[in-house]
Amino acid sequence: LHYSQSYDAETKKLIVTVEQQQNFNQFPVFQLPIDIDIYTVGRVERKSVFVTQKKQSFEFETSQPLLVNFDAEKVILCKKTEEKPKEQWVYQLNNAPLYLDKKEAFAQIKNNKDVASNDAIFRLLNAPFFEFKNMAMTNLSGVKELHEIALHETLISLTKNKNSSVRKNAYQSLSEHYSSHDTHESVLESGMKDSSYQVIGACLDGLAAINPEKAIALVKGLENEKSSSVKEIITGLYAEYGDKSNHDFFLSAIKSTNGFAKYGLLSQYSNFLSRMDETEISKSILMYKEVITNSSAWWMKMVGYQGLISGKNRIANRIEELKTELTLVSEPTMKSKIEREISEFGMELNKMETTLAQLKGEEKDAKVIDYLNNMR
Repeated sequence: LHYSQSYDAETKKLIVTVEQQQNFNQFPVFQLPIDIDIYTVGRVERKSVFVTQKKQSFEFETSQPLLVNFDAEKVILCKKTEEKPKEQWVYQLNNAPLYLDKKEAFAQIKNNKDVASNDAIFRLLNAPFFEFKNMAMTNLSGVKELHEIALHETLISLTKNKNSSVRKNAYQSLSEHYSSHDTHESVLESGMKDSSYQVIGACLDGLAAINPEKAIALVKGLENEKSSSVKEIITGLYAEYGDKSNHDFFLSAIKSTNGFAKYGLLSQYSNFLSRMDETEISKSILMYKEVITNSSAWWMKMVGYQGLISGKNRIANRIEELKTELTLVSEPTMKSKIEREISEFGMELNKMETTLAQLKGEEKDAKVIDYLNNMR
């Protein structure tokens, strides 16, 4: 459906046009009852119309409308477009009561740079419903330009909101827009005491961006938590900022986790391992083997195989690099060191190839077998 409107101030006539735009070779012209709320100064009047034609106009006598709210109860299931002045979208965000009213209006004005639009978004932060606050926090760049100090104060107050998603989004917004503020680091540290793991994760992410060493130090205190959500927070941080001292935590966390949570940790582990040098790959062999042999889901098995194949290829490439280095070195001690590394990596490569051959030989899952046949 496409809605449009026009108003004649002299005659005080509002014309609302509704056009059905479906493929009429596949769908009939629908008969649709639609409520239209007309907002004027100090008044809201509902008009009910019945659409029976492809394109149909309805005329109403009214004073200058501040907002014409089509499908006022938001019950029509269709793709809808509207021709509506910017001022009406702003008024809708400020005054229309429903969540979908505000969601529609926000989508239309969120990228505007004018004062009225951004004042409306700023006002939404103080709306009573938590989803309104969260909606506003998805786009605050224009608000910050107009209300830098007031926005900071509002976001700080929202970190104490009773709703955990609001607190989380407030900390994330502070990290996005005020990371250089002189109190930002201490604000994030305070958030680490929150009862919600969502909030703790947001604070750790923000802290890691400005002080990764402190974030790593703080997250170590959470390593004994049993929650899979906490494990995901920790591994996410270690994947991006950790070092080989965090490797054992990954292995332990993956072993003690199941289902989709385990899949998520394995994804983080892959990122972590890609940042480590090849000497750490050997620790992954047993873990990936256990993932393959103990999983019934084909997609989980494939994660294990991908990990082993990736590790095998990395070690093989490292051996070739070392062989090239060896041809360029004449000093005996250095030459001996490189030869020893080639030998050690060769044993690891042999171990991985043997493990892969054994697992492939025992594999029964048709999807996994097909995948392996197309992998090197």
